Amino acid sequence: MRTSTKFFLLTALLAAVWAHDADADKKTVCSITVNSPDEKEAFRKSLPADKYQFVELVERGRSDWLESSCRKGIKCDILVISGHYDGGNEFFSDQLEAREFLPVAEMERVSCSDSCPGLFSQLKEVYLFGCNTLNPEANASASAEIGRSLIRSGHSRADAERLSRALSARHGESSRDRMRLIFKDVPVVYGFSSVAPLGPTAASILRRHFQSSGTGEVGSGRASGKLLGQFTGHSLAVSTGMTDSDPGMAYRRDVCRFSDDRLSSAQKVNFIHQLLGRDMAEVRMFLDRLEKYSASLGETERQTPAVAQALDGITRDDAARARYLDFARDADQPAVRARMIELAQGLGWLSPADKRAELMRMISDQIARNSVSSAEVDLVCTLNKDHELGRERNRLQLSAAHKWCRR
Repeated sequence: MRTSTKFFLLTALLAAVWAHDADADKKTVCSITVNSPDEKEAFRKSLPADKYQFVELVERGRSDWLESSCRKGIKCDILVISGHYDGGNEFFSDQLEAREFLPVAEMERVSCSDSCPGLFSQLKEVYLFGCNTLNPEANASASAEIGRSLIRSGHSRADAERLSRALSARHGESSRDRMRLIFKDVPVVYGFSSVAPLGPTAASILRRHFQSSGTGEVGSGRASGKLLGQFTGHSLAVSTGMTDSDPGMAYRRDVCRFSDDRLSSAQKVNFIHQLLGRDMAEVRMFLDRLEKYSASLGETERQTPAVAQALDGITRDDAARARYLDFARDADQPAVRARMIELAQGLGWLSPADKRAELMRMISDQIARNSVSSAEVDLVCTLNKDHELGRERNRLQLSAAHKWCRR
């Protein structure tokens, strides 16, 4: 090989290596844009191209875009999520024709399952451009029947009040807590504690910040006081993802048992059985997740040997059944009591006839308390949409003032 040819090949090889190293040194800014692209564009136009590269994770027209990003081996250093946020369930667009959205449950599944370990494994910063994304107010709290249940189980009134407060704090599931759970170990998570500015306004503030303060802090993993100052009056807040030493990690482990893809359905049902063995006050706080998981188990899956065996273990647990139904019958809100009755059937604790009897008992209790409002009437009408309760009317002793919904 001639010397000039060798020199050319060596030069080309070194150029390729240098180019690879340059790309490797760049920070990757991932964006999930389900509404306005303004915030993403403010980052893209402000950050130098030799130090940052941009990847949009949403692929228009396909529903599995997050899984697609996982398969591509993308690793994000910075994540920018833009979308309206409903306060608990999803990021969405205000465009009627838009089909893309980001369910919080899907983010939770990915985080808990570690099914996409590369995508968010090296995140240093997350920017959540949506209202209330870091709102600290609890979405759930311990109700009065929880305190009564704790007292019945042997706690003093003072202890019951203290434990109720602790359960409310642990299970409150504020937006901030949920984002901290999802973005475990991320050192900086920005979001809004209340109303967020619209995309164009947020983008204008970001550009002004980058022009005045530079871009050196982006991706450093350190919260920027200057950025927070620029958003004064717009409720920008900052938090951190949970760490292994965080007091909330025990709760995160419980939550993840519902959504971790690495666990089989039988393992999840066995976990639910274990959960049902705890104080019913805590079980009540998991009602939403218990309902969703029970509803997700199709009949075919329920009939598989391992799942059927796990479900049978719950069905045969008479002690847990008795404690659960006692708690349900003491619920302050008929709607909650009806939900718990529905779940009891899903767990194999009530036959269809048993379920009807429990619902009629609930209606009778409301009538006896003389506390039937329009809300209770609507609830009964909904429960009776298939006319299953109509045959049980003779069990009720109605006064002239009470009317049965005939819909």
